[in-house]
Amino acid sequence: MINSTTNINFDVPLLPECALLNDKLSRKGFAEIAAAALRRVSSSTGLVVSIEGAWGSGKTSALAMIEALLKTEETIRPLIVHFNPWLVGEKDALLRHFLSRIANAIKLNDRSRDGSKVAKEIRAYAKVFDLVKLIPGAEPWASMIRSVVEAAGDATGAIAEHKTLDVEMYKQKVEEALRKFHRPIIVFIDDIDRLFPAEVFEMVRIIKAVGGLPYLGYVVAWDQAYVSSPPRHNSCRLLRT
Repeated sequence: MINSTTNINFDVPLLPECALLNDKLSRKGFAEIAAAALRRVSSSTGLVVSIEGAWGSGKTSALAMIEALLKTEETIRPLIVHFNPWLVGEKDALLRHFLSRIANAIKLNDRSRDGSKVAKEIRAYAKVFDLVKLIPGAEPWASMIRSVVEAAGDATGAIAEHKTLDVEMYKQKVEEALRKFHRPIIVFIDDIDRLFPAEVFEMVRIIKAVGGLPYLGYVVAWDQAYVSSPPRHNSCRLLRT
């Protein structure tokens, strides 16, 4: 047993460039199934794939294998986006940063006219959340506008002008742009189990809300035991390391 594991580095996850070659735990078959599912993300709805396991069980390495397989696509290669929510450090800004990260990745990796259109619409969508507050507990995109009642100085008029912003209208523009883009966008979200409990809840809520956008697939990695346990048991375990 010792001899069979001497070449495994328990501290450093595999990278996409070498993940398939260095698969010593026979995870390639699993990665192929996940990649095949993500390739089928459609123009009508999104897809979320959950990678679950305890800390140190190889979730990040599994993500690297899935990414490597997606990059071998010979027809329409998916656009890969990485988002680390624990780097944001601000629960209320998670959604805005999440959308902005997708928009930036599209702009950098696809300079086509349709790609620029998608990035533009997603950025406009993200800016909405700088002007309005989401109503806690509301269903995604339904009745999510709360008028901003506290404003001062020159900002008062600008904020009042946006009180009736229609979030659903912005979402529809994003959907239209994505359908014309015709290229799957796969978002990898790792280390959700590094977040504080309130941030975990917010991230799950965001994935649920944005998960239905066309041509968008999500690969989410987390420790199910941590995420599903009551906050009083795990609030002291989290260290941003």
